[in-house]
Amino acid sequence: MVLLTAKADFRRDESTREKTVNQYKLGATVGRGTFCKVKWAEDTNGNGYAMKVLSRMLMERRMVAVFKRESGATTIPFEEAIRAELKLLQGLQHNHIISLHEIIDDLEHQDMYIVYEGMVGGDLMNFRSGICGYEVGCDAEIAKKHWGDQLCLEATEGPREGEIYVYTEGIARFLLAQMFEAVMFLHEKGIIHKDLKPDNILLSHPLPASDLRIARKLQGLAEWPKVEDADSTGGVADAASEASLRKLLVQNGLSIKVCDFGCSEMAAAPDCRIYDATGTQLFTPPECFEALHCSDDGILGKPRDMWSLGCTLFNMLYGRCPFWSEDNFGLQLAIIGCEFSLPEDIISMQAMDLIRGLMQKEPGDRLTAVSASQHPFLRPLEPLAPPE
Repeated sequence: MVLLTAKADFRRDESTREKTVNQYKLGATVGRGTFCKVKWAEDTNGNGYAMKVLSRMLMERRMVAVFKRESGATTIPFEEAIRAELKLLQGLQHNHIISLHEIIDDLEHQDMYIVYEGMVGGDLMNFRSGICGYEVGCDAEIAKKHWGDQLCLEATEGPREGEIYVYTEGIARFLLAQMFEAVMFLHEKGIIHKDLKPDNILLSHPLPASDLRIARKLQGLAEWPKVEDADSTGGVADAASEASLRKLLVQNGLSIKVCDFGCSEMAAAPDCRIYDATGTQLFTPPECFEALHCSDDGILGKPRDMWSLGCTLFNMLYGRCPFWSEDNFGLQLAIIGCEFSLPEDIISMQAMDLIRGLMQKEPGDRLTAVSASQHPFLRPLEPLAPPE
């Protein structure tokens, strides 16, 4: 149940400079959007939340671009877009969808506050502009506070220059299965996310320190190391060890949640067609750039999300995006060409096949959320009892 609060009591302690809004004590800034900032907040019981702070003046004055089938490209006030997102999110309750906790909307106050459940693990991966790729974040000190000595034995040195941390296939399998569950739920409701990427997938806990090889080191982006036992077992050298680690992660509540529904929309079943290319271009499929303005029929929404998950898995295992260009036009041309390389002997054949299945050029040829969840890459996952 989402709390709707019409009164915002903002206070600042002059001696400590501590800020509070109603029952929430504001902490560090943990994220920034185009028109907002996100603060870590704790209530009087010590529960953690992510609080999005939106300037009311900015919401009223800023316009955002949208595309409507009836009227084509147009603009609407940012506030209208925010309220549409909140309306959509209020109707979503799922283990792998971010929960909306409270909306503090005081018309006499300069800011509007949106309170989400806290996900202390942060983004699935962090973008590193220096190498134009994504890496797994892992702070041993922070991890030890959450996991204790059970998984965090000793801190290891971070990646050396030219190296990057990515997910092992075992952990990628564990997290990807949850992503498919979330998208399956959305698609069953006729909701197309349109901006699935590592930045919009959050971890409930920080990852355990890298001692247990939650991440694998890659020696730069040109000299890919060879992975051992990349055979029909799906790259799992020790299935028993993976199952044991996965059991620990489940018991300790590690999970992912999809967030940021600013681009999302409800589309008419069964095709769930959409009529714009809203989203992040690095994760946008070719049909959004090819035929969007050449047909009144729009494009199939569900395959659009599945392509984005293929790009996300590519990043999880390789630490880079399948397509890259310094300019938007060059990136669009590369995506339309749909020619990306999967370096051999780096990941298992099953992982490569799943990526190809998610990133077929023709939307109708792509795996659905249901068929992807049944792919051989995920078969090593045995059902585990939920944490008590």
